[in-house]
Amino acid sequence: MAQRLIRMVERTAGAIRVRGSVPLSCRGSLTVGRTGDLVAGVDPVDARVSLRALVVTAAHGGWRIQPENHNGVDLHLWGLPPRRIRHLERVLFEPHVAVRIVGGEGREYWALMEGCGKRALHSEGDMASYTEIADPPPPLTHCEEMALREVFRDFLAWPPKLRPVPVPLKQVARKFDISTSAIRVRLGGARDKAEALGFPQPPSVTRPDFLYGLIQAGYLEFSEEHLDLRLRRSG
Repeated sequence: MAQRLIRMVERTAGAIRVRGSVPLSCRGSLTVGRTGDLVAGVDPVDARVSLRALVVTAAHGGWRIQPENHNGVDLHLWGLPPRRIRHLERVLFEPHVAVRIVGGEGREYWALMEGCGKRALHSEGDMASYTEIADPPPPLTHCEEMALREVFRDFLAWPPKLRPVPVPLKQVARKFDISTSAIRVRLGGARDKAEALGFPQPPSVTRPDFLYGLIQAGYLEFSEEHLDLRLRRSG
């Protein structure tokens, strides 16, 4: 299996700083914390980050994540809602996995795990189960996909954002030089496809519930445009 990469990233006042990166071969492990292989919470010292906050192992087809931070650890699979993990977690076939080590106010510590093949439709820990259907809807149109990526860009950002909000439809319409109603039509088409796949249809096209369903079902994949600029520059 190809080598994978773990990057340690810190966000303060909205600005991203890459603290380090380590390539990891299959069955290799590393620790993250104030005294880990990848350090977090040391400049300045953040006592709310444990000396040994996280242990990550590159398992076959995925990751094994052991949370040890006394202040908590949150798992973010790209494009899906976060959840707190308290015990050993196995994540399979997820090419972009983020773990936030919870520290002091105003500082975010992210271990970004990248490079594990293509997302599986039945990944452990997904918010809901993908429903197999005999005649799935067609792929998203280009217009539907662009509308989703722009309206929900905070939800698709890498590293994740803690409190994502949809971009106002008027703002998106101005960017594309079309009407607000046209944006609603594009989002509505995407929402209908999520419903056809078996995911609940939210009452508003600006609620991300149907976005999560489309991502789980493989209808929307990670794009380099979601990378923070500092990560793009770091390679």
